[in-house]
Amino acid sequence: MLADLFNSPARGTRATGTASIGSSEAIMLAGLAFKKRWMAKRKAAGLPYDKPNLIMSSTTQVCWHKFTRYWDVEERLVPVEEGRYGITADLAKELIDDCTIGVVGILGSTYNGEFEDIAALDAMVEEVRLERGLEVPIHVDAASGGFIAPFLYPDLAWDFRLKNVNYLGEDQATVTLNFSRGASHVIAQYFQLLRLGRDGYSRIMNNLVSIKRRLEDGILATGAFEMLSKEVGVPLVAFRLKKRVDENGNEVPRLWDEYVFSHTLHQKGWMLPAYTMSEHATDIKLLRAVIRVDHSMTLISKLLEAIQGAVRQLDETEKHNETHFKQLQEKLRAVHERDDSLLRNQTIKTTAPC
Repeated sequence: MLADLFNSPARGTRATGTASIGSSEAIMLAGLAFKKRWMAKRKAAGLPYDKPNLIMSSTTQVCWHKFTRYWDVEERLVPVEEGRYGITADLAKELIDDCTIGVVGILGSTYNGEFEDIAALDAMVEEVRLERGLEVPIHVDAASGGFIAPFLYPDLAWDFRLKNVNYLGEDQATVTLNFSRGASHVIAQYFQLLRLGRDGYSRIMNNLVSIKRRLEDGILATGAFEMLSKEVGVPLVAFRLKKRVDENGNEVPRLWDEYVFSHTLHQKGWMLPAYTMSEHATDIKLLRAVIRVDHSMTLISKLLEAIQGAVRQLDETEKHNETHFKQLQEKLRAVHERDDSLLRNQTIKTTAPC
């Protein structure tokens, strides 16, 4: 079933896979497959194999940074910037050398839910193979989007249809990392796939998209925000305050920001997190609402009422209490920077040549 869902060449035959206890274990296994295959080729050719590197976006989840640190791999990050919140083929190509063990593409950013262009990465590494004789495999981090894309975007090429999304490269006697465990979760997944099928999951995913669009429309209708989430991606809504201008087109700074807005919604009983983009784009602040199966149009309507009320409340309060807003902004920003620094300090920034 899963081989068919992900367009594996083995579909219709005897496809084999392994279940991990979560995305972190899966990432460790993927990274080790990258490294071991690269090392074996380098050893066979009599070349140094002590300085492998891995290319990925700065928006990758923290487990990728743990992998590079635990297994002595140099991470080469493609930083995000205003208007571009993921890796691109051109920027990744600039970082490739003969010590590159692989390229990571994200199918569902944890920041704004967008799918990176895996097909473009595939075309790029194929170009590198033809031009420079380097084989650079791709790992698709599809922990978020891998069970969304097949149902919402079946024609999107991100999976085993692509030539270079096949980094194991050879038969593996075992590909597990953790201890033995029961198969109840596999049986439960099998039951759900049988019960709902492709049509059932497609209906569920399309309902999530409908709810997402309703929320997007309501947020944009306030006139205070702009979207950072994409049309194609994980069903979530990522947005930020847009610049406020007067009748002459001059920017009018607000005294409240996304953190203050999130705090105000919390006081109304809603948890809508505010955070900053990854390294090199930390000046971009955004809010995010992930659409879940148990969400309904009724719930979203209530959330939109709270959002509209919070915008009105903050705009009105802003007129009378400038000092209050400045103090609250500083307090909330300090709390966020304290929590966020623990993650950012784990990033290895070396870019030494191999």
